Amino acid sequence: MPEGRGFRSRNFLMKIRDARNGNWFWVENALIDRDDLNIYEKTLYMTFCRFVDKNSKCRPSLQAISTAAGFSKRKAADTIKSMIEKGLIEKKRRITENGDPTSNEYTVLSAVEKRVV
Repeated sequence: MPEGRGFRSRNFLMKIRDARNGNWFWVENALIDRDDLNIYEKTLYMTFCRFVDKNSKCRPSLQAISTAAGFSKRKAADTIKSMIEKGLIEKKRRITENGDPTSNEYTVLSAVEKRVV
């Protein structure tokens, strides 16, 4: 992997090269290699990678996610749920100071499949 910073992702240290000074981003080869992921999960994972900050976190609205990925809000919501189940992302619900819901915070985790032994 390229040089960069690291963070813990469910006992897996993932290195990310932050080179967002251009119009491109990195995604792990493992994402493409995984045969347990469908095209929606792979597309949405890449969409989240495009949104993340230096801490692999992002807060896009469901509308922004679905628009960027090119599918409906319902499909995006269903895909987010399956990505959480597969350990690709974590979701944290957020609320405003007034107690109203706002966009969720997502953490992008490593796409390397975790094998259960």
